[in-house]
Amino acid sequence: MCVFEPKENRHTDSLVRCAMLCSFGCLVDDECKRSSSGYDYTGKVSVTQSGRICQAWNSQTPHSHPRTSLPENYCRNPDVTRPLECIRKNDPIGRKYFGTINVTKTGEPCQCWDSQTPHTHRFDELADQDNYCRNSIDGTGPWCYTTNANNRWEYCTIPHC
Repeated sequence: MCVFEPKENRHTDSLVRCAMLCSFGCLVDDECKRSSSGYDYTGKVSVTQSGRICQAWNSQTPHSHPRTSLPENYCRNPDVTRPLECIRKNDPIGRKYFGTINVTKTGEPCQCWDSQTPHTHRFDELADQDNYCRNSIDGTGPWCYTTNANNRWEYCTIPHC
């Protein structure tokens, strides 16, 4: 079962929204917030960090808003656009790639950036990037450390837009 840790309250368009973090080892993926902005959260949490019940998205009271197609009163962050799952033409080596691909070109699962197992590293600035492929250095493309103790790192296959 996921363990939720409140991250923050969001007050946007006068709506109370919430964002949740999930611990490693979630059994139900859609109950987990994997990105720092929460664009990917699809779970059913409907209470803010301070304990307020969220307003139903199809209701205009007590707060009026344009987003009536979101489900129930579940926590969402509709103001954030999902990242592209591709490398843009103006970013040929993928320095601005923030998608969710998390396997290498040979199919190895990526190690979480906040983990030092099985491979130690010094990329603490990527600790909130789960195990997604990134190009935090001037390499030739996004890469990750693998979960295979015998294979330290590999590039990832990210399509070009």
